[in-house]
Amino acid sequence: MLHVLSESALLVAHSGGGASWQALVTVMSVGTAVLMLLAAAGRVPIDRPDDLVLPLATVAILSALAPMAQDFLSDQVGWAIPVGVAGIVGVLVFAFVRLEARQRRSLGAILAALGFLGAMVFSTPLKTSLHPVTISAVLPDDVEIEIISPELNGVVDAEGFTVVLEITGGSVGPEGLGAGVSSDPEELAQVLLFVDNIAVPVTFLTECTIEAPCTRVEASITTSPGRHNLNVELRPSGGFFASAVFDSVVFVAE
Repeated sequence: MLHVLSESALLVAHSGGGASWQALVTVMSVGTAVLMLLAAAGRVPIDRPDDLVLPLATVAILSALAPMAQDFLSDQVGWAIPVGVAGIVGVLVFAFVRLEARQRRSLGAILAALGFLGAMVFSTPLKTSLHPVTISAVLPDDVEIEIISPELNGVVDAEGFTVVLEITGGSVGPEGLGAGVSSDPEELAQVLLFVDNIAVPVTFLTECTIEAPCTRVEASITTSPGRHNLNVELRPSGGFFASAVFDSVVFVAE
C-alpha cells in the first residue's frame, strides 16, 4: 500500500558548487593570511590602523574577481576560513599593538601554525556545513512497498522475527548505494525499518545486487516485548522521495 505524507516536492540545498560568496570568502581569507605573513616579515609596513587601508583594499579588489573561478574556489572554503581568521587577527594586532620586529615574526609564525592546524581540523566540518551536496527529492511514479509479514496484530518473537516486504513498480538494490546509480530512482532503492518511529538495526536475509535487484525483501530484527508499530520506507539511493513511499503495521512481540 502506498502512503503519501506530502504532495509537495522538496529540495535540500544550501550553497552549491558555484557559490560566489564562498569563493569571495576563500580569496579574502587567503589574501589576509598572505598579508599577515608579509607584515610579520617586514615586507609590508603595518604599524598603525591607517596602514591597513591600502593592503585591505587590495585584498578586496582581488576578492571581487573570485566569481570568475567560483566552481573551484568555493570548494576551498572549508580550509580557507581558519587560515583567514589567523590572518585577520595578525594584521589587527600589528596595526594596534606596537611590537618589535622579533615579536612580529614570532607572532606571525604562531598564527600561521594555528591557521594551518585549524585548516586541518575544521576543513571538513566547515565544508560540510557551508558547502553540502545538493540533493533533490524526486516524486515517485507508481512504486509501492507493502509489509507481508508480520500481519496486522500478529504475534512475533521479540528475540528475533522476520519482516517480509514486497515492492511493486520498483526494486531494492544492495545497501549503501550512492546517488546516480540508476536513472530510475524507483529502481535499486533502499529500505529503512522503524519500530515505534525509531530506526532499528536490520539484518537483511535477501541478497539484492545491482545485476539482480529484489522485489521481495526479508529482514530479521529484534525488539522489546509489547505492542509496537512497524514502519518501512522506500527511498531512492542517495536521496529520498518528495512523497514518502512507506507502509506500516501494528504487531505484538512476546
